[in-house]
Amino acid sequence: MLRRTDPQWRLYLLLCVYAYERLNRAYRISEVITQGLLSMTMRDTNMSGSEAYKIMEELKARGLVDVDEDLEEEIRATFMVDLSLALTNPEAAKAENMANEFADLATFQDLIDLDPMDI
Repeated sequence: MLRRTDPQWRLYLLLCVYAYERLNRAYRISEVITQGLLSMTMRDTNMSGSEAYKIMEELKARGLVDVDEDLEEEIRATFMVDLSLALTNPEAAKAENMANEFADLATFQDLIDLDPMDI
């Protein structure tokens, strides 16, 4: 779990995410894990949806080198990503479910981060 009181939490997160990016070149499941981690981060910190999308786009731009991009199979990742949430809601804590929340959570974060003067 990220500690918002640690001034370097963002550095630790990025180190973790970019380590998964290296795995992403050979293993499609790392994208699901990364989206799950970013979902947790948006939920538990002040990371905006725009920043999370930017990270995911950067990782996707580097792409899957050895995997066919036209695969239509859904990536299954039934293991827990959020261990704190797993205690109360094991189904929601699974990697694939957290990754599925990514787009909705990112959009929601950007909506609540809007400055009243921006509207």
